[in-house]
Amino acid sequence: MTAVPSATGGPSPHTPRRLEALRVLIVEDHHDSADMLAEILGFDGAETQAAYLAEAGLEFFLRFRPDVVLVDLHLAGRHDGFWLVEQIRAEPPPLGTIPVLAVTGDTFLTPAQIQGFSAVIIKPVDTEALSRLLTRYVR
Repeated sequence: MTAVPSATGGPSPHTPRRLEALRVLIVEDHHDSADMLAEILGFDGAETQAAYLAEAGLEFFLRFRPDVVLVDLHLAGRHDGFWLVEQIRAEPPPLGTIPVLAVTGDTFLTPAQIQGFSAVIIKPVDTEALSRLLTRYVR
């Protein structure tokens, strides 16, 4: 299939959307970053939900039932991304086994720090590379 750009510059109805039907929860305390990432992944076909605090992320996780979670490690508020992945991993399968990808500016993380995460994405996020990575979670 050949992708044909639409007159508006967005994807045309004939453009394959590689993240079609993938449900992605984004937990990021910088609202603009979370919303922008949700919009970009949405253009690629993902259904997204953004949360700005770890507690809200857990609530949305249980309600939204994502296929994959992107979580900033250093969230503002009472809890951080490390806490959130612990809460997710404490859930019984299949919820507790959903892939959780850490998103961080930290380049020096220990194996103990990334325990429970499926992958680590270093900021600034390369959205094209992220989209390619997320294709492995499309059912």
